[in-house]
Amino acid sequence: RDHPWRLPDDGTLASVARITPSAIARWHRAQFEPKRVVAGVTGGVDAAQVLDHLGPILSSLPTGQPLTPRPIPRALNRTRHQRRAGQHQAIVICAVHTPAHPDPMRRALEMASSVLDATGGRLFMELRERRGLGYTTWAEYAPGMDGGAMRIGVTCAPDRVREAEDALRAELTRLTQKGPTPDELARTCRYLDGVIAMRLQRASGRASHIALSALWQQSTDIRQLSAERAAVTPDDICEALQHIELDHPLTLVVRPD
Repeated sequence: RDHPWRLPDDGTLASVARITPSAIARWHRAQFEPKRVVAGVTGGVDAAQVLDHLGPILSSLPTGQPLTPRPIPRALNRTRHQRRAGQHQAIVICAVHTPAHPDPMRRALEMASSVLDATGGRLFMELRERRGLGYTTWAEYAPGMDGGAMRIGVTCAPDRVREAEDALRAELTRLTQKGPTPDELARTCRYLDGVIAMRLQRASGRASHIALSALWQQSTDIRQLSAERAAVTPDDICEALQHIELDHPLTLVVRPD
């Protein structure tokens, strides 16, 4: 309840109304620390010239104040919650906390999320195609510096909520206990390699890749990242999912008004 995670990404009417130029300036002074700046530059440039140009600019920036420590996110109360919103479909979401980034389990969690997600993933094939429980399924692993989250969900008809919830939990338990097949891992590696390759087709994507890799203490070499994913085994995924207790998640059911 004390961590910034509790706040909606877009703010609220009250919080947006309180934003003023002076408030933005105060936040900038408190949060902007030149030593923490990472600049990613891509394109037809000379690296030495870029450093010569940026160096004086970065060194002239005023030193910011020490950052205010953020509270550690509290453990989830892994129970079932129900809310009402919307008009037609119901939504079932299962979620768990994941370790702070960087963490040695991040590759296994990334792979596990993709085994569940995507067209041809377990949730799509089992809940939608085989059982016809819902139109949309998803799984998302979102790492963060204070900890992350894995979120898995399905949209379904209101009268099939319990069936969809049971099927969702069954897939989480099956993956946690038995892990993926070698074919699933190979397909997932190819999928993630393709996602990254598409992202790096844009100059902005390459610059973001450089900056985030520095902040997350990982290689910028996509071949090394691909090799790290290819080295993940079914046992690695089982161990990571058992560590975060994916088979005992918080469950949120949103029913239509």
